[in-house]
Amino acid sequence: MRLKASLASLLLTMPLHSMSAETPYKNIEIIKYDTTGTLYMSNNSGWGAVGCPTATYAYLPANTHVQSLAMQAMATKAKVAFLGNCQNAEYFLINYIMVKAPE
Repeated sequence: MRLKASLASLLLTMPLHSMSAETPYKNIEIIKYDTTGTLYMSNNSGWGAVGCPTATYAYLPANTHVQSLAMQAMATKAKVAFLGNCQNAEYFLINYIMVKAPE
């Protein structure tokens, strides 16, 4: 019982930015690509992830093989959803990308 209470208190005090979150499907409005190779995708209304619902930037670090998938999704107006982590109120680090066929 004591262990359960300790685990519960640890989970309650863990910062939200370290927990995995999923976004709803939305369109990529703007793509920015910096000189380090990081790809930033913007949605002006925010990506809607729990913990950082108004984060306007979701990003893929350099040398990920899914960056071209994100660019193709924007070009075809396909909606995307992400699984990742809130870095702060403005940035969401992507670990997984899902693309929905355009309607």
